[in-house]
Amino acid sequence: MLSFASMQDFDDFVEDLKSQEQDSSAVIDAFIALGIDTSVEQTINITDYPVCKLMENSFPGFISARRIEEDAINADLNTGGDAFSIIEDAYLKTALNADMSVHIGTRIFRFFDNGGLVIVLNNDWTAY
Repeated sequence: MLSFASMQDFDDFVEDLKSQEQDSSAVIDAFIALGIDTSVEQTINITDYPVCKLMENSFPGFISARRIEEDAINADLNTGGDAFSIIEDAYLKTALNADMSVHIGTRIFRFFDNGGLVIVLNNDWTAY
């Protein structure tokens, strides 16, 4: 699980991902760092968010909620399916772990796809 000292640090992290993904140079650099040749006409379904994927790879053992969702979409597309490939709020989901959770300050936030949110206070990892 990623941990941030404050809500501002968390917000800055998410906004930085968003701005980098909108910068074509940063996207090309991320694809190159991931070993993806963008000059070929057709590439495999590896990611729509290379900056996010590259960032996730920098945290050993970290698997984001975005990666889980994108891997499922790509597995379907790679076998001929027609999955809808847009991930809602991919930048937020990049900061969340596989349980859709993140640690900010002394709280653990767990998000749900239906819009729900549970906040565990005072670093109570047992309750989490």
